[in-house]
Amino acid sequence: MTPSPRLASTFFDTFGPWLKPHRRAFLGAVILLLYGSVAKMLGPIILQQAIDRFILPGDFQGLLMLLGGYVALMMSGFTAQYWQLIMLEQAGLQIIARLKQRSFAHVMHLDLPFFDRHTTGQLVTRIENDANAMKVLFSSVISNVASNLIMMLGMFGVMAWQYDLRLAIYVVGICPLILVAGLLFQRLMAPLLLRIRQRVSEVNGLLTEVIQGIATIQMFAQQDRFMGEITRQSQQKNALEGRMTLGFNSFFNVLFFTQDLALALVLWFGGQLVMGQQLSVGSLVLFMVFIRSFFGPIMFLSSQFNEFQKALAGAQRIFELLAEHPTIRTPEHPQPLPTGLWEIRFEQVSFRYPTSESWVLEDISFCCPAGAHWALVGATGSGKTTIISLLLRFYDPQQGRICINGIDIREFELRALRQAMGLVLQDVVFFPGSIRDNLTLDKPLSSDHMAQRLAQIGLHQRILNLPSGYDTPLAEDAHNLSEGEQQLLSFGRALLQDPRVLILDEATSHIDPETEGRIQEAMHTVLKGRTALIIAHRLSTIEACDHILVLHHGRVLESGSHRELLANQGHYAHLHALQVSHASI
Repeated sequence: MTPSPRLASTFFDTFGPWLKPHRRAFLGAVILLLYGSVAKMLGPIILQQAIDRFILPGDFQGLLMLLGGYVALMMSGFTAQYWQLIMLEQAGLQIIARLKQRSFAHVMHLDLPFFDRHTTGQLVTRIENDANAMKVLFSSVISNVASNLIMMLGMFGVMAWQYDLRLAIYVVGICPLILVAGLLFQRLMAPLLLRIRQRVSEVNGLLTEVIQGIATIQMFAQQDRFMGEITRQSQQKNALEGRMTLGFNSFFNVLFFTQDLALALVLWFGGQLVMGQQLSVGSLVLFMVFIRSFFGPIMFLSSQFNEFQKALAGAQRIFELLAEHPTIRTPEHPQPLPTGLWEIRFEQVSFRYPTSESWVLEDISFCCPAGAHWALVGATGSGKTTIISLLLRFYDPQQGRICINGIDIREFELRALRQAMGLVLQDVVFFPGSIRDNLTLDKPLSSDHMAQRLAQIGLHQRILNLPSGYDTPLAEDAHNLSEGEQQLLSFGRALLQDPRVLILDEATSHIDPETEGRIQEAMHTVLKGRTALIIAHRLSTIEACDHILVLHHGRVLESGSHRELLANQGHYAHLHALQVSHASI
């Protein structure tokens, strides 16, 4: 079965721009492919000549010379085929590597709403597995499809014009049956293969989530539950693959039947021609060999259709990924960032996540003056972290606006806005490399400057006490540092970026009281000259803040200083009393 024009058009539309830089390699491969195909096609003709001209007349010397030419032709043909495959393999590997790199770079620049819709496992499957499914397309499918198409057309021409048109028509007359079966097969298999790729992605996504959360799963004895879910999804995938296998087996049975039918027709009609001395014995043998050689490519092309469709399904998913665009964008003509201290203003901001129908924030309005230190408190789910995410433009609100010094933050260049803010999270993220790499983040900083800044939070001496100081490599998840040291390192990283706004999101929740006290002492100096937003569950860490916003179910419930809120005897005072009583137990 030959690929349909629609498949060929889809292939060139999809891969054309990626093939263009390698056109010389592909041109060389085409030349070698033509030579190898012609050499392979000449083999049966040489067999016919050997029978009619040398074997039947008993010319041993001529037969020996012909066989020598045959061996030389076959060796040169195999050599051409070998180098053609090498050239295509190398070009294909480069194309796939470029495609993976571009996909990964593209994903790195997508915003958080995209990652809310896709799991880690699904993205890994798209970038790695789907791209690898395309690798076989360049390494073997293209070469074999083109070679076998040339063989089929060449052999039909030889049979029709050089030997006997009637027998050629008998052989090729079977092709409409193959074509109809092939079109039906393609229509059934193409959507099925795409569904299988999607199921593989879902199974891989679930496996990734299970492995990442294995400690929690074991702690709550949820192994059976997740094993059942993995089994269910795997069974669905296996059912689809079973249908695909059944389809391929049925189609190949049709091909084997048509081959045997063509062989019977050639024996019947060709045998009569030989007995009537209208066809030589060698020519009949040639037709017999050509039937095997003719239907061999058809069967091979049919087997390669699976790989071809897998590659196109993988390409479709890869290019769908590349077609994703960030919803959080920088304007064409961004405003310059304001100089001096920054005022942060939320004006009637309402927001809900793309995957949710309920509002996380409703009609939030407040103004944090330039250089002020404000705190956000409230129960889990009250909207504290969401406010920070909106300020950093990980998301944009559906209603209202957020301003810095009176300018909507959507008017600023996105990268510059985020670089001007220092963020210290509760769960610290580290990158592969040394402590120095994780502190500077490729920003050129002198050792004296780093030592001076980090000494303010007691981190400099701790780093020097490590085996290799600032050049100490971090283990995976920084397991070679204590939780307190990890948090201090994250705090120091934010300080070294010299941000206009410092954001602390539960920054001291994992730190022991001694380390927290050291940070509290340093913060009085560090926060001078900066606007700060501080999220904390431990209210003792925010008592010195200029102002406190108390959030409840996405709304501002109370607002004021620590003393004012205690005097109001409201929600904040109730939370404070609970924590004081808990600490005294």
